[in-house]
Amino acid sequence: MHDDGMDGRTSRFGANRLLDVMPNAVFVVDTTGCLEYVNDQLCAMVGRSRESLLGEHGSCLIDPRDLAHAQQLVEVGHRLGNRVLGPVALRFLTADGGSRASQFWAHPIIDDDVLAGYVITFTEQSVRDVLATAVSAFADDGSTDSILSTIAGSAGAMPLNGVGTILLVEPNAPTDRDRFRVIGDWPIDPEMVNGFGTPWRQCLVQGEVQDIVDVSIGILDARVGAAMAMAGLPSAWIRPIKDGRNETVAVLIVWRRAVSMVSPNQALHLREAIRLARVVLDQASEQPSDRGLPDRDRPDGQDPAPSQASRHARRLHARNDRAADQQPLRRAPTRAALERITSDLPPGTAVLAEAIDDHEHGPRE
Repeated sequence: MHDDGMDGRTSRFGANRLLDVMPNAVFVVDTTGCLEYVNDQLCAMVGRSRESLLGEHGSCLIDPRDLAHAQQLVEVGHRLGNRVLGPVALRFLTADGGSRASQFWAHPIIDDDVLAGYVITFTEQSVRDVLATAVSAFADDGSTDSILSTIAGSAGAMPLNGVGTILLVEPNAPTDRDRFRVIGDWPIDPEMVNGFGTPWRQCLVQGEVQDIVDVSIGILDARVGAAMAMAGLPSAWIRPIKDGRNETVAVLIVWRRAVSMVSPNQALHLREAIRLARVVLDQASEQPSDRGLPDRDRPDGQDPAPSQASRHARRLHARNDRAADQQPLRRAPTRAALERITSDLPPGTAVLAEAIDDHEHGPRE
């Protein structure tokens, strides 16, 4: 047991070391929403000290875009009694002004003589969570660009915790200076995308890993090193995405905010992201497409056999066009729906957000 100087309201939580060694972020709010306790993991996730958080309103942790949804769930949960609400996808705020996705759980405190409120847990989103979203979009025939953007975004989740970019090779680019098209975020000078002598260009040409462990060490294009240092990105993991013919058709980059080598666990998640991107690109290249007008220069008047590159490009665009207007809209469950669904559940039952959403809006096709 220990007491690290917190006042009487929080010492009863701070004394419990179990909360501080949990892998998930946990905090406790009273009935007014003020923070009564935060564990070490929450402080690490949001980049703030315990002292700066205690006493503030819990809304300071949640992205304003998701705040109304979170408040609705908590209000309904209090009337439903001893039931766990979650998981619900919510974004939490970080000290640098950014936001990251998480799973939100809330458990009301109703049998305590000292405090009434909620114990709330944030489970940070994992790479596999994001890839599952990409798989769902792929199954729904979403656009290739949208699916690849989601895969690139998985770089921001645990355990990669970076900024993700996919550089898609444009087979019909008019010049080498137009070879790459950016999918996802590009955090450095945009002029560097198609620069020569860059690690991602070498990754395309050589078809090999071109990781940058530390921009200040080793042989690296000076322009790339300066651009990464200016963006506060001292490391980058750069991997080829190859098709079934073992040709590089895209490059995955995970930009890192700290000097770091790839751990075995991170390497496993990188391979999963690359494998899914390969499946998406292979499927896009296999979609049937129009061959266009006959080649008038051919004596037989027939279309020439299109190159693999041109087929790949046309089918990519065909899939993107086909799914351009098919982005699903997800609505938050209403208060009435939550109460209706959970009214007959026994105490202690976890109320799953997906079940709530399906009940409110009907089964998805």
